[in-house]
Amino acid sequence: MTGLYTQAASGDVKQLQTIQEHVRVSCAVLQTLNGYLDWVAMNHIIIKDNLLLVMLCLLLSNIDLQMDAAECLLTIVRKKVQL
Repeated sequence: MTGLYTQAASGDVKQLQTIQEHVRVSCAVLQTLNGYLDWVAMNHIIIKDNLLLVMLCLLLSNIDLQMDAAECLLTIVRKKVQL
């Protein structure tokens, strides 16, 4: 995603708008996921070698998505502590 921001910064307004739309959709997806994480069984969260956890951790490096990704991770940690 960093490459797209760099290209858009060079003056392509349409591409910047597209990136902003993708970020908004991604934030909405993460917020929706966070709502479901409370009641989803832990075995579904850690399926496929913790793929969901790995993806959420990777999103922490994106400044636009890191807060929503961190909230998802916090929900998972709280859920694990309750077990």
